[in-house]
Amino acid sequence: MERKGFGPRLLAALIDGFIVLALFCLGSVVFGLGFQFNYGGAAAMSGAARGASIVGTLLGLAYGSTEVFLAASPGKLLLKMKIGGETGGVPAPQQQLIRRWLIKWTPSLLALLFALTLFRPFNWLANLASLVLFVGCFFTLGANRQALHDVLAHTAVYGVGAAMQPGFQPIMGGGYAPGPGAGPVAGTGPVPPGGLGAPPPPPPPPPSL
Repeated sequence: MERKGFGPRLLAALIDGFIVLALFCLGSVVFGLGFQFNYGGAAAMSGAARGASIVGTLLGLAYGSTEVFLAASPGKLLLKMKIGGETGGVPAPQQQLIRRWLIKWTPSLLALLFALTLFRPFNWLANLASLVLFVGCFFTLGANRQALHDVLAHTAVYGVGAAMQPGFQPIMGGGYAPGPGAGPVAGTGPVPPGGLGAPPPPPPPPPSL
């Protein structure tokens, strides 16, 4: 299967971003929380904004967990892509998917710790990790088409839409069924008079002239 590079994965990320934005808007209406699109920051110091930051981060983490349970985000699924191992197995083993999720979502995890504890080094580390992973996304422009989190988790993103052609039917039993109009299969013709093993009947006499 073909590995997907920067373009298709960017499109999938934009689809995911649009879905997450819609979820944030819905959450803001339902819970009456303000928008917090950063990784905590100074806005998390106030009570309401801090609550919004926590809820928003948890929502993003929950959305991203689809790449653990489904080996793809909704955006990737819409574009017929899945996460596999770098050797080609799709989907990747569960432990690899979990490791990839932990690396990819490190900024959000650190931001959540900052929002919960207000310990500023968590915020600095979240910003640094975000920058590193952002730059690492451009690694998909290389020949291996792996982002930094893929390299660290030994994964890659593959297109799976053409993995099995429509109409393919595996033959069970080790043989092929005869097609329409095919001749009789050996051993399946009519039983001669007298049963199996009996000599064939004599030929009919020639017609008289």
